[in-house]
Amino acid sequence: MQLRLEVRDGGLPRKAGLPYLSSYVSLRVVVDRNAGDPIFIPSVYTAVINEHKPTGEDLTIITLTDPDGDVRSFLFAWIAF
Repeated sequence: MQLRLEVRDGGLPRKAGLPYLSSYVSLRVVVDRNAGDPIFIPSVYTAVINEHKPTGEDLTIITLTDPDGDVRSFLFAWIAF
């Protein structure tokens, strides 16, 4: 399974004439091997993160179903580097 994540800084006030900052990353997750691709419920997730949010707090939970019958959830948390 491969996820494409986008991080965007939509800070206010935005400097005149400058675009918002954004970055993309692809994340490959290998959980198990099976014949069917997972189905995300919903197919697109959006999480808004306050820049002052404490490290370690939950951001969002992504839920998916597997045609083989499994239901899995992944919790994404705010981790500072």
